[in-house]
Amino acid sequence: MSKKILIVEDDSDIRAALVAWLEDEDFEVAEATDGVDGLAEFKRFQPDLALLDMNMPGLNGIELCTVLRQITDVPLIMFTAAGDLDAVEEAIARGATDFVLKDTGFDELVNRISGHLNIERQNISKAEFDDAYPAQVVKTPEPQSGGIGQTIELDAADGPGTPESPFAGDLWTWSGDYFGFRDGQNLWTYEGRHVGRFRRDEIFRPDGLYMGDLVDGRLVVDWHKTARRASSFTPSENRGGHTHFADREPFDMMLGYKDFPGPDQI
Repeated sequence: MSKKILIVEDDSDIRAALVAWLEDEDFEVAEATDGVDGLAEFKRFQPDLALLDMNMPGLNGIELCTVLRQITDVPLIMFTAAGDLDAVEEAIARGATDFVLKDTGFDELVNRISGHLNIERQNISKAEFDDAYPAQVVKTPEPQSGGIGQTIELDAADGPGTPESPFAGDLWTWSGDYFGFRDGQNLWTYEGRHVGRFRRDEIFRPDGLYMGDLVDGRLVVDWHKTARRASSFTPSENRGGHTHFADREPFDMMLGYKDFPGPDQI
């Protein structure tokens, strides 16, 4: 069965080209001319993925993304001109899955769409997450110095990041080192450095690159997501593909899955 794609784009020439190209790739495509039309068409068509123009009259792409994210978990990809990049961080914070520049080649666009449609079956398993952080021994920060303080023992039920914990807003690495603290959607160090933004249980660096997942107060790197998103937020000329590793071990070590680097190494 063909995958269903919704295109919301106010430029008729761009919209027609996208529809033709995607239909040639055996996608089932619906189209909308603006955000209001796009919302209605989304509810009618029930697509597997939506491609949203960033700038549209009336309900713009970011506003449409915000509304759609309240009713769906399907990938929402922002389709944007190079001059719109300042708005990309807001779009990601509002629930956008990714963005694609309008000067990106069609083959790359199809690859990105196909990758997001396959994302669920590629996701790291829950068992791998469960094995990815220590159970009891952690390090607690010394707020006065802004560094890592003494090692303490905690019962499993009172692990870091739980509501009962006295430092529930703090974030720890898989290896048990203190990483930073959460303030709303932002991740900070005690030295006052802004090192990331939260989107649900995922954390992105300020430059938009995927950093890791928040799992029980731990920063855990999903290596599948890193492989898929390694080029998602770089200029289009650098989006020729991802680095492939024959063996998971060197890839994990490069990412810091075994020992995630501290904020000063990012």
